[in-house]
Amino acid sequence: MKRIFILCFLCIFSISLFGQAQGDRRAKMEERIKSMRIAYITEKLMLTPAESEKFWPLYNEFTNNMEALRKNEEFKPPRADMSEEEATDFINKAMELEETQLELKKEYMGKMKSAIPIQKIAMLHHIEKDFKKEMMNRVKRRTYNRSPKQKIKS
Repeated sequence: MKRIFILCFLCIFSISLFGQAQGDRRAKMEERIKSMRIAYITEKLMLTPAESEKFWPLYNEFTNNMEALRKNEEFKPPRADMSEEEATDFINKAMELEETQLELKKEYMGKMKSAIPIQKIAMLHHIEKDFKKEMMNRVKRRTYNRSPKQKIKS
């Protein structure tokens, strides 16, 4: 009985350590991606130090607000067996979220005019898209360059 108790305790302890390690690794990865995004956008927009000082607090505030909007709206994926009323409600909520996001974009684009030239603001959306494509390509390259044994472990 004592052995079973010790074995259970060790299992629970190791599972909690594994979960914490996964969380730490995820946080480090998110920080790394954030740093890469800052470097990428700064380089592509050719931001001066003065522009960066004004731009990045606004941009970070904007992205945090957009993320909060996405998390706040708890959308469940649409189901094939939805009723007409559920589907209509889903579409209406999605449209409301898009409208709110658009208003937020308009607000922050106006604020960013005081930080960087309008030409750079115009390029920002495409640079963000290019960064996401670049990150997806890196993930693909990493996945395809692994040996079969490494693919199984991941």
